[in-house]
Amino acid sequence: MAADRFLIDTSVWIEYLNDPRYQHGEALKHLMETGRAFIAGLVLAELIQGARAKQDLEAIEIIAAATVVLDSPLKVWKETGSLSRRLRQKGLTLPLQDCLLAVLAVENGLKLLSHDRHFQLIEKSYPLELARL
Repeated sequence: MAADRFLIDTSVWIEYLNDPRYQHGEALKHLMETGRAFIAGLVLAELIQGARAKQDLEAIEIIAAATVVLDSPLKVWKETGSLSRRLRQKGLTLPLQDCLLAVLAVENGLKLLSHDRHFQLIEKSYPLELARL
């Protein structure tokens, strides 16, 4: 796991921000310090949207500065739509943002770190690699 790079989902950042004793907090700090923590612009927007206080916004700014923020080029958006469509054809209607994160992880060679069970469903039909800390 030493050289692995991780796309970190909103669910993980929320736990990190809400609980100073979060069990994986030190691991996340290490990933940020070593340049192996990535964040999608959408996740950053979700965190800002949910901020309750000024100190939340300040903590989010620290995360944004300490992670690599991924762009979403046209290729990613097209694949996101295609993945969502394929999943729906299999009877799985999942949030489009989860499909986007899965595609971003695969396209950038990243493991996805999330507490969201939707990604386990995506992983069954898409070459997504989920991470565990």
